[in-house]
Amino acid sequence: MTQDTQQIQNQKVQQLVVVGDAQTVAFFKLVGAVGFEVEAANAKQLSEVLQYIRKNARLIGGMLVAAQVAEALIERLDRMQGVDVPIIRLPDPSGLSQIGFLEALMEKAIGMKLEHSSMFGKK
Repeated sequence: MTQDTQQIQNQKVQQLVVVGDAQTVAFFKLVGAVGFEVEAANAKQLSEVLQYIRKNARLIGGMLVAAQVAEALIERLDRMQGVDVPIIRLPDPSGLSQIGFLEALMEKAIGMKLEHSSMFGKK
């Protein structure tokens, strides 16, 4: 076994957590994300997400949060001690014009152009 292989095996796999409407959560669960269906005004659902984050913060590599619940969730996360999880806000269906902006940010972050056909139309 090479040193690189050994290092990969010793790394802990981090989770992607998605929080939002049923369609968004279902889509990201297909690629292995942990998902929570949440309505913005539902304190019980937000509480369940926060409990999961508190218990699993070391395992969470990032969160995708739908715009309609982002503010409420982030406000509560800010009050939690010792939790530092990167969060990306996903646009709600009425904010699809933001998709181009998000793609540009992703392309800049990964250093390559994204070419795909998306659920929002062929690119």
